[in-house]
Amino acid sequence: MQDELKIFAAIALALAGAAWNRPHLYMEVVNKWVFYIGTAAVLLFICWQSTLLVILMSLKPTTEEAFFLAREAISALKPPGRIILYLGALVFINGLLSLFSKHLLNADKRNNQPDK
Repeated sequence: MQDELKIFAAIALALAGAAWNRPHLYMEVVNKWVFYIGTAAVLLFICWQSTLLVILMSLKPTTEEAFFLAREAISALKPPGRIILYLGALVFINGLLSLFSKHLLNADKRNNQPDK
């Protein structure tokens, strides 16, 4: 699980670097793509987990051993909960970075206006 944390931390740092260095590019391209892909991935994992839960609830136990084996097999197919948490955190961080980029763009516009 530490590997996933390092990967998502590196992605978050790369996003922060892009938002800091090129806020205009970040707002136009990166922000939208990270939001769409991150949200789609979170929804996909939630659908996957809820589908497995529905299958698990619809099992009718024929014997105790068969029910236990089927339940264990379905539980092994569950997506890791931390991945969903990390993706949700990445989408949230992306939202915060978009606000930060807007602030940088507004500050840059104010600084570049001619004095009256």
